Amino acid sequence: MYLLYNPRKYPPPDICLPSIDPPGTEVDVPPILQQKVFTRKDVELYKKAPALDTLPRTFVPCRKRKYKPPLMHYGWPALRLKMLKLAEDRQLTQMVSYMDFDHPDFHDGPGGPMTAPELDEVATIDFLVETTAKQITSKPPPNLEVVLALNAPNTCLVISLYTNYEPKSLSEDFIEKFRVALELEKPQWFLDDQYMVWTGSGPCEM
Repeated sequence: MYLLYNPRKYPPPDICLPSIDPPGTEVDVPPILQQKVFTRKDVELYKKAPALDTLPRTFVPCRKRKYKPPLMHYGWPALRLKMLKLAEDRQLTQMVSYMDFDHPDFHDGPGGPMTAPELDEVATIDFLVETTAKQITSKPPPNLEVVLALNAPNTCLVISLYTNYEPKSLSEDFIEKFRVALELEKPQWFLDDQYMVWTGSGPCEM
């Protein structure tokens, strides 16, 4: 088992960020997000779980607690067609070619025939996010990435600024400029596509 996050580097219990509820805040957490026992049939319920404007403190991981919370991302849904259109308009489209195994002159090794270039959607969206961030600041957030999320509306992609296991104090000016540049709404918290349940160890690879 490989832990994705170092338990010794969990955020401090008294961490204060605009995206996290202040200590002592009482909130109603959707029941499905509190569930400690998981079955595959619950996946559809997780997909319908609402995104959270601010993170309840129960989802800030703590070494002393028996159960560790699901992995959650703070950011925005990345609507595929919208992001691809923005990339095209800004000449940031990324293309890819593959070895053409069906070509009559195919041979293994350098210089072999290649397929016609085609759009690489994932690389294009990644490049759009990376380029936009670098146009705003010379030091983009280190954990900024496009990830798979379970409960993002109308998409499976989320532009993640950081997670509940590694929350970061980011410039609100950067967040706002980035949001406007990509025509996004306000950032929210979304469930990770793979590590969406409470566990005894936290997000890990088996």
